[in-house]
Order: sequence, then structure tokens, then C-alpha cells
Amino acid sequence: MRYLLKIMGCLIGFSCLTGGTNLAAQNWVSLGNGLDFLTREFYTDTVTNRLYAIGYFTYADDTVLVNGVTYWDGIKWNDLDSGNTSCPFNCNPIKSIYSYQNNIYVGGDFFTFKNIPNTKFITRFNGVNWESIGNANNPILKFYEYNNKLLVLGHFDTIGGIYAKNLALFDGINWSEFDTASFISSGDFVGPSALYKGELYVGGNFDLPNGVEEIAKFNGSQWVSVGGGIKGDAWVDKMLVYKNELYVAGQFHKSDGNSGNGIMKWNGSTWSDLNNGLTFGIGAQIKDMVIYNDELIVVGFMLTADGFPVQNIAKWDGTKWCNFRNNFNGTAEAIAVYNNELIVSCRDSMDLEPVKYIAKWIGGNQSDTCGVVGINELKENNFFTIYPNPNNGSFTIAIDKFENTTIEIYNIEGQLITKQSLTQNKSLVDLTTFSKGMYFVKVNTTNGMTVEKIVYQ
Repeated sequence: MRYLLKIMGCLIGFSCLTGGTNLAAQNWVSLGNGLDFLTREFYTDTVTNRLYAIGYFTYADDTVLVNGVTYWDGIKWNDLDSGNTSCPFNCNPIKSIYSYQNNIYVGGDFFTFKNIPNTKFITRFNGVNWESIGNANNPILKFYEYNNKLLVLGHFDTIGGIYAKNLALFDGINWSEFDTASFISSGDFVGPSALYKGELYVGGNFDLPNGVEEIAKFNGSQWVSVGGGIKGDAWVDKMLVYKNELYVAGQFHKSDGNSGNGIMKWNGSTWSDLNNGLTFGIGAQIKDMVIYNDELIVVGFMLTADGFPVQNIAKWDGTKWCNFRNNFNGTAEAIAVYNNELIVSCRDSMDLEPVKYIAKWIGGNQSDTCGVVGINELKENNFFTIYPNPNNGSFTIAIDKFENTTIEIYNIEGQLITKQSLTQNKSLVDLTTFSKGMYFVKVNTTNGMTVEKIVYQ
């Protein structure tokens, strides 16, 4: 059931704003002529200098038939023998892709690949065509190279004719289990993995003995708990090492006893939040993250970071959160770095610029709001009040010094819905043309900014 909810959450998370051309400076452009539908994951192959994309699309660059898997070579999109022609648009998707021993491996929900026998849930591309390496009995979710072998992770019990619960190893010819005896999961899936301080970590949605929940590490002989695990009805979607700490992202909440909402870090002995951390709506999660220009870029469905509004994308420099770009309009489901450029999957617009489901960042100033210092200073000064709260769609903001002060209202999805400059000490704000619910009021002054939550009921 939790596996099904995860899939539904991923599909719901693709929502975003669309609109006409932005008259301001352009920040995003399509990568080539783009794709005809959504991308769910990227993989950057640094050996061949290719950016691979997998997802729900059929065509790339308008005319190239790719059927769910393609790569960008820096100039154009290319096909890999036309992709999965036995599974047309938006059916049984490919979920992961990886390069191992100069072959391209893909796994997912497909029951056959190009109608090739014994390609249920997994296959590989040898540079010329797709071929069988043995069936799995349930979906493949992730790949990783470990001790010179391909580590395959997912939702399966058997693969390549052997019993292997959720994890298996492949040397290019033969399959072997990965410590199945100590990984008898009562949960649903194993997905992301990372090597941290010489130990292999895996995450997902599973429960093992001895408090091993949603994340585990292999100490060389068995799987053990990572700081008591991740609590609640949770899962892990992504892990990576940044500034000598392991960052873990997915669907989990502080209210269940975790250190963070959607993302937290592990230093080898303890969990901790990233300052005041993130807030986001029910059912949302952090979907992906990369390191770009020595900063951690996080995408998902976020409302605030360190208390100020962010809109589905934010950056962390190791000490503070920042907006990636103020007033960002769009979504980023997956994210990658290719040739030192930032690439995101999206819908058909980013910052109101038309793109085709995949965009490259070309903007300049990324952020104008960072950290918690300015927020705390304004709150301590307590120079404004908002009333009534809750309200019936109208509220008053009373402020001592209104010169050079603006307010911005964000909805629960982190989208800017209105902005105005204050011209008097008391200003009436009307939200009755919008839906009832929770909103965020961002107050900007020359001395800093702060955010207050209001409820329209």
C-alpha cells in the first residue's frame, strides 16, 4: 500500500504553473527541443559525457522516437534503439538507469522490453540493441556500483533465477544475493543507496529487526540501524554525501520523531536538521537533490525553508537555506548537473518561460533571501501585527514603519499569488477571490524579512 501511495505522490507532485511569456530576463530554456512528456529521473554518465533521461515521454527533439529512455550528448537528443517499443506512451515506466561495464542498464515496472524474452522489469543496452539478463519478479527501482559489481535494488524477491530479497549483485554475467539472510524486509521496497565513510547505506520503505527502519547500513557482515532509523509511515527517495555528511531526503516528518521534515543529515553518529529545516504540505516530499556550485540544490514540494517561503526548489550551502530564485514559478521533479549546467524536469513552463518538459538554468541572480538572521531580527522587533487570524478572507496588516516595505502572499503550494507595497500604517488585504486555506505572508523591509502564517476559513 505504501508503495502505491509513493507512486501516486510522484504523479501528483508534477503539478505546476503555466502561463505566457515572462517579460523579465529569461532564466530557463528548453534543452534542445525538449521532450513530449515528463521525465522521472536523470543519470549523468561522466565517462561518455552523456545525460540520460527516463520517463513517460515518447519523442525527443520533436521527431526522435525514444519511448521512455534517451540521452543528451551536449548538442541533441538521441535514441537507444527506439527505447521500449512494446510499451507506448505513459505505460509501465522505466524507473532507473545506470551505466556499468560500458552497458546501459534500465529497470522499472515494464513486463517486457521491445518484446524481447526474459526482460521483465530489467534489461540492458549493449551499444547496439537491448538484451535479456534475466527476469525479476517485481519492479527494479535503483542501481549502484558496489565493490566493482552492479548493485540492483527494488521490490523483488527473485532475479536472474536466484532468490534475493530487495537487493542483488550482478558482475555482468552472473547474479548473486546480497546478504539476504539479514535483509528480510517486512516493508515494500529498497531504493537509493550511497557509500559513506566506507560503509554502504540503503534507503526505501522497509522494516528490519533491531530498529532498522527505512534506512540501513552494511557494516561488512550485516545490516544495522542508522541512529534508530526513520520513524513514521515514511520512505527515503535520495541520499548523497555533501560536506562530509550524509544527506537523506524523502517523505518523513518531525512530528513522527525525526530530526527533519523531508530532509536531514547524518554525521556517522547522530541525525540533525538543516537549521530550522523545511515545511511542506501533507503527502508532499523532497524528491531529488544535487550538488551544484558547491551548494546542495533540493527539489520537491516545499513551502518554507528556515521559515521563509520557497517554491519547490531551494539551496543549502552547509550553514543556511536560500531561495534558488525569488518568485520562482514552476516545479522540478528531478534534477541533474551536466557540463556544469543545472537541468530540471518540469512541465511546459518555468518562470513563465515556455519550455518542453525539460529545462536548463541560464539565469543570473539565483537568490535574494537567505538564512534565519534577518527573520529573527524582525520577529524580535515585533513591528507589525496581522489580524484577525484566522479570518474570512480579509485581514489587516498594521506596521510601525511602512516605508520601503512590501508584502507577498504565498499559497500552500508555495506559489506567489499577490504582492503589494505598503503605503500606510494599516493596510487591508483581500483574499476572497482565492480558495479558503492556509497562506503565508512574507514581509520585506530594508532591514530584513519575516513570514507569518494565516488561515482563511
